[in-house]
Amino acid sequence: MATLKQIFNWETPGLLEIESSLRHWLLLANIILSNVVIVISAVGTAIPMNEIQGYMAVNATKIDWVESGFLLALGVAVPLSIFFSRKFGFKRLFFVGIALFVVGSFIGGISTNYYMLISARIVAGMGGGVIFPVSLTVIRRLFKGNALKIAVTIYVAMTFGVGLGLGCIIGGFFGQLYAWRTVFLLGVYVGIPCLLFTWILMKETGVYPTPKFDYISFIFFALFLISTLFYLTQVKAPWNTLGFRSNFSIGCMIVSVGFLSAFLRRYKMSKSPLFALSIFRRKEFTICCIAMAFVGVMIFGSSVSFINLLIEMYEYERNVVGIVVSMFGFCFGLGGLIPIILGKWVKIHFFAIAGLMLVAVSCFVNHSLTLQSTPEDILLILIIRALGTSLALGPLTAISLQNMPDDLAGQASAIVTIFRQVGGAYGTALISIFSTVRFPYHLTRFAEMVNTNSAAYQDYIARYTNRIIGTTGTPDVLAEKYSNGYVMANISKQAYIASFDDAFFIFGWMFVSLTILMIYLAFSKEQKIPLPKRS
Repeated sequence: MATLKQIFNWETPGLLEIESSLRHWLLLANIILSNVVIVISAVGTAIPMNEIQGYMAVNATKIDWVESGFLLALGVAVPLSIFFSRKFGFKRLFFVGIALFVVGSFIGGISTNYYMLISARIVAGMGGGVIFPVSLTVIRRLFKGNALKIAVTIYVAMTFGVGLGLGCIIGGFFGQLYAWRTVFLLGVYVGIPCLLFTWILMKETGVYPTPKFDYISFIFFALFLISTLFYLTQVKAPWNTLGFRSNFSIGCMIVSVGFLSAFLRRYKMSKSPLFALSIFRRKEFTICCIAMAFVGVMIFGSSVSFINLLIEMYEYERNVVGIVVSMFGFCFGLGGLIPIILGKWVKIHFFAIAGLMLVAVSCFVNHSLTLQSTPEDILLILIIRALGTSLALGPLTAISLQNMPDDLAGQASAIVTIFRQVGGAYGTALISIFSTVRFPYHLTRFAEMVNTNSAAYQDYIARYTNRIIGTTGTPDVLAEKYSNGYVMANISKQAYIASFDDAFFIFGWMFVSLTILMIYLAFSKEQKIPLPKRS
């Protein structure tokens, strides 16, 4: 029987045999649990966001950064995780990633002001950004052959499927109870056991020779992503009345382009660049990265936008919102199994094509939503979208890394992950921009349809006024004013829903374009371009 010293040995824990299959599967369970709680934190906090906003006493533009900042930090941290995991060991970095997430979750749960909360979310996001890429690397080291396919399938289905589903249900339940702090503190309750299991189950991998990390490129890269997100969230903010034409918006765009230019210039000068951008010479990789960004928009941006829509426009209870949107996550998990089951008989490109087509269909069906739409109508859209994104996610990743040279596979995987996470971070802002641009048109269109002098309108106002007087005892004049205000409020809601539909209609045509590109890749000859190695 192993002693405590052997059990808690950092390099080779002695609780179980190193090559024991039981240890491998227990470690996989620990990895999945660590990833699931990150996804729960990403989605679950979106449902009680109104309560958080009220407590922090900030406007809607600022509170959006609580969610977007977390998702952006997930993407920004990926280059750091790739470098430091090889320099200090995968176990050590995985442990540090969980610790950062636990600390960020704890500070978020006890936050008393906005800046404390946003800082906590960035810390938690950096921890999650470290955990995601290291997890897949560790799984590939633990399992081989058919066991590896099963392990990766379980990992993806549980992380995104169960994580999204449980995140919505947990966020809805505690949001309904006005206990939003519990959603953050859940990361502490689950993260601490994960730290213990990581210590006693995971073997340290050792260190590898690594080139010098280009911190200057990383700073430019991070500032470019942050400044772009800031531009997207502020360009149509209520205070920015001139929108795209304002000096502020133009200035933000210039700053963002400046950081991108500085990053590209640094790439040409550096002997060990942050990313091997020569990978983008492969058309398969480039197209898949673009598609992955839009899939990220549909996974995270679409989920958060639907949560806001159901709460603000349809006035659903928080727990009902959680149950409705959770179906997206659970169907995502089930849909992810299809490529594994049918992969022996169907070319992987066709799964990506089918997935992108389904997402496009869901966006076009989205255009039929109205204020009278039922939960079943909304569920249909979410289920189609979940199946589409789950069918596309894995195959797009596999196609992008297909026949990639070994020395570039790590960087290619990191770039694909960044595109997915950045798409998720920018998704809510992009949907909001499209909706805001279209809202005045629909509001004017619906308002001019109302004839306040018609007999039908006067009859409706009279009946609704009598109902208000009979149930509340409100004076006649005020009751009639409330009746007209109710009609105007419904017109405004329908206009917002119509503009929301237009945003997804635009995304639908983007996915049609991506589907055509994937069909082209499926039937084109494999591209073999030698990629220059850079030390």
